[in-house]
Amino acid sequence: MKLHSILLAMGAAGLATATPTAHAAPKPKTDKAADANLEKLRALKVFEVHRLVIDVPANTYSCYGPCPGWEKAIEEATKQAIVKLQHFTEVALRAAEQTTAKACPTKEVEAHVAAINGLKVISIGSMRDKPTAAQACERAARLANIATALKAR
Repeated sequence: MKLHSILLAMGAAGLATATPTAHAAPKPKTDKAADANLEKLRALKVFEVHRLVIDVPANTYSCYGPCPGWEKAIEEATKQAIVKLQHFTEVALRAAEQTTAKACPTKEVEAHVAAINGLKVISIGSMRDKPTAAQACERAARLANIATALKAR
């Protein structure tokens, strides 16, 4: 039997074809205080909170999870991220209370989201719900206050 025939037979039997499995980087292990801070930020309903940003090299998770030898770096980066998140949350909560906008800054929402993401503390996005015009203005004003306060820190 020729090699080609053997490979065709194996393929037909499902033996020669493997379906690759996509593996995303695992959710970083955080502590209860970090999880609580993420929930406080979500409760503001000013932006969608996606995840805590852990600042490690891109290839850290290229081994279907943490690559051997990177565990300590991941642990240290996670600790630093949790400390940054605590400060970020304190500033954001204080700033969100101040809604003194004289205009409705809804046109700047995406710029503020990008600025907050640029801080690399958490990953956020715009809220996807459909607020009333008044709610959209209030949310945009609170977001502007948060972005401004975080830039000033």
